[in-house]
Amino acid sequence: YFNHCCQVISARISPSMPESEEKIILEALTELELICTVPIDPANPKQRTPAKSHQQILRNVEAHTLVHRLLLLPFDNLPTEKVRREVFLCCYRFLKDFAANNPDNQLLLLENIPFYLTQMEAKLKIAETMIEI
Repeated sequence: YFNHCCQVISARISPSMPESEEKIILEALTELELICTVPIDPANPKQRTPAKSHQQILRNVEAHTLVHRLLLLPFDNLPTEKVRREVFLCCYRFLKDFAANNPDNQLLLLENIPFYLTQMEAKLKIAETMIEI
């Protein structure tokens, strides 16, 4: 399942992809984000904690590299780019969960901090990701 989500994203990454492709990427990216964590209490699935074994699998399939490729896509934060903005927000949520309580994953993301900081103006909740790294 991990590989499937990554393949769905990888097959669609393009600077000029249509919104329909961005929506498919967003769905797969949302799944990857959920995979990084597990519910703390089954009665409250919104409260989640990092799943170290899942984070390791995602590291092994290089999901973080794929997410970084998405963040390299052109993004002007225009009102017409609603779906792309959601993709970028989900990318940063994924990276935050990918790095949470995981020094190995944090180390992998450390080299990208200067790039992430260039996107701070877009208000993509990057600071939360930086805290985890």
